[in-house]
Amino acid sequence: MDLTKKPIVYSCPINIATLASTNKNYMWGVGTDRVSYINKADNKWTAVAKYEALADASKGSFPAIPDENFSIFSESSAVGMNASSMDSFLKNLFGKNYSDRLLNGIYSLVDKDNVLYANYNASIFAFALNDSNEPSKGIIKRYALEDAVTAIHGTNHQANTTISGLSMTYDGHIVITFSNGVAVIDRDLNASSAFFYPFGDDELVTNSLSIDENNGIYVASNTLMRKLVWTGTTLSDKSVDGAWSCPYTHSVVPPGGKRGNGTGTTPALMGFG
Repeated sequence: MDLTKKPIVYSCPINIATLASTNKNYMWGVGTDRVSYINKADNKWTAVAKYEALADASKGSFPAIPDENFSIFSESSAVGMNASSMDSFLKNLFGKNYSDRLLNGIYSLVDKDNVLYANYNASIFAFALNDSNEPSKGIIKRYALEDAVTAIHGTNHQANTTISGLSMTYDGHIVITFSNGVAVIDRDLNASSAFFYPFGDDELVTNSLSIDENNGIYVASNTLMRKLVWTGTTLSDKSVDGAWSCPYTHSVVPPGGKRGNGTGTTPALMGFG
C-alpha cells in the first residue's frame, strides 16, 4: 500500500483518534485543533463536515490552520534541519504557540446518540451533527462545560490543575480525569450534576482512565493505582463497594514521552469475557 496516494483528512499535528459513528458509513475524526465527520463508504474517506473546535474554544487565540499547511507538513522532511530551523518551520505553519495546541482533543468518546465529547482549551464540549440525515449540513456544539476545572472545583482549586482524560460509565455518565482527581458528570455537561473525588495534594495524574462493566474506575496517579466505583450517585473508595488502592514504585526521572514521575499511562483492563 502506498499511503502517499491515499486520501487524507487533515487535522492538527496530532490526530490521536478516529472514532466510530452510529452510522456505519461515517467516522468521527478528532484532532488537537478540530473535529470532523468523515464519509468512509466505498473508501471515499472524505470530511463532509468539520468544526474548528480549538479556534472557537480559545476565542481566536489559536486560529484555524488551513489544510494547505497540513499538506506542506505531511510532505516535508526533517533532513538537514536542526532544532532552531525545525522550530521556525513549525511556527510558520502552525503559529508561534504551536506547542500549546498539542494538549487539546487528546481524549474523546462518542455516545449512543452519536454525540462526540472532547476537551479543548480547558473546556469540555459535546459535538453533534446539525442534521443526522444530511451530515454535510455541519457540526454543532450541543453542550459545553467551559473552564471545566473552575466549573467543577470552584475558584479555590489547585494551581495548574488540568484535564488529563475522558471516558464514560456503563450507565451513561461522563468521567473526567483531572491532574488531581476524578469527576463524574451528566452527559449534558451540567456542572451542578458533577461529583468530584479529590486525590492527595502530593499526587499527580497525567493520563486517562479505564472503566469496567460494573462502573469500576481505574486510574493511576504518580504514586497510587486506584479502583474507584461509581454507584450511580457517588464515587466510592470503600472496599465494600469493590474499591481499592495500591501504592507502586515510581521513577525519579520521567522516561521520554511521559509527564510526571509516575506511570503516565492509562490502565488497560484485561479479561473481559
